[in-house]
Amino acid sequence: MEYTFVRNCRDDETLRKSFSSLAKRTFGIDFEKWYESGGWNRNYIPYSFRWGDEIIANVSVNTMELVIRGKRHKAIQIGTVMTDPQHRRKGLAAGLMKRVMKDFGGSYDLFFLAADEEAVPLYERFGFRKIEAKRFVIDTKHYRRAEKSLQRENMSLETLLELKGKAVPVSEILSAVSDEHILAFYYVHGFSECIYKIEGDIYAIFEMEGDVIHLYDVLSTEEFSLENIIGIIAPMNIKSVECHFTPPLDTEGLQILEEREGGWMIRSEGETVFPEISVYPEISKA
Repeated sequence: MEYTFVRNCRDDETLRKSFSSLAKRTFGIDFEKWYESGGWNRNYIPYSFRWGDEIIANVSVNTMELVIRGKRHKAIQIGTVMTDPQHRRKGLAAGLMKRVMKDFGGSYDLFFLAADEEAVPLYERFGFRKIEAKRFVIDTKHYRRAEKSLQRENMSLETLLELKGKAVPVSEILSAVSDEHILAFYYVHGFSECIYKIEGDIYAIFEMEGDVIHLYDVLSTEEFSLENIIGIIAPMNIKSVECHFTPPLDTEGLQILEEREGGWMIRSEGETVFPEISVYPEISKA
């Protein structure tokens, strides 16, 4: 039996469920829930090898746009890179990456991915280079505090994605747009419980962990003040807000820290790269 290449197994139920099973074993994540929600759209394209009726290796393409320093760029985020343990060390991931680069190379400004240390040499062969990650933590002692905690918003996925499509980028330094399929993935895996209405048509996605708020996104159709939002979402017991995106660098109380783990690898078709002081949005990470 030979390995057979498959481009986008979404509409083949047998192969899609095999793909989901491999993802479940590899990452502990349920892709079927995302598919059933309608979140798996044309922007997510798995490149896979099958062995009989089983998907045994995969590299997925996520097409999107990035806002970098106020300008939009066509980009591809590589994700869901996985190989069944019984089929590893056979060059399958490299073979899939070759197909991805052949199909999309030259058509997009930037390719990027989050890679573990073991996989770095593979991606370096395809022209990716590693960049270090940052963390943005805001000390709330500089802010007037909310007198009471906000109540969660019971928002449907359809409404959330419509809002996301109309929202201004959360950061002009580095943001992802046209990435609704990724937001849908996070929604069905628990982030539906993390949506709060701030005021008017402004919503925030965040969760509390002890005395820290993890702020993942702000969705608004008009420009907003992050400092005002922090004053609304942070009750008195909160000591810091960690922004899992790039906030304005002049934000009051902002601390820029080195991230000890993680990081990104980037292949640019020109001079487009992530800004040196930036964080790629956590809930745009495939």
